[in-house]
Amino acid sequence: MNELQAAELAAKLANAECERLYHRQPFTATSFTARIIKDRYEWGRLDPVGVKGFSAVVDFGLDGDDPRVTVYYSIDINENISEDPFP
Repeated sequence: MNELQAAELAAKLANAECERLYHRQPFTATSFTARIIKDRYEWGRLDPVGVKGFSAVVDFGLDGDDPRVTVYYSIDINENISEDPFP
């Protein structure tokens, strides 16, 4: 698996978890850069001003096994927070 394939898998995993939690799929492979750290791909970071307030951290083995996904939602975004963000 190369870095582009890793980023695509990470975005797919992040979107699946975000859909489960918030009924949204805000991520693309280019939302973050995939990189290898300690024999695992890592993609994403906690970003309070992420894509519409969403950010994610995804990591998995070099062949895509053993994925771990965490999705964050921050209300610290430049939108009218009086509106329901999850209609």
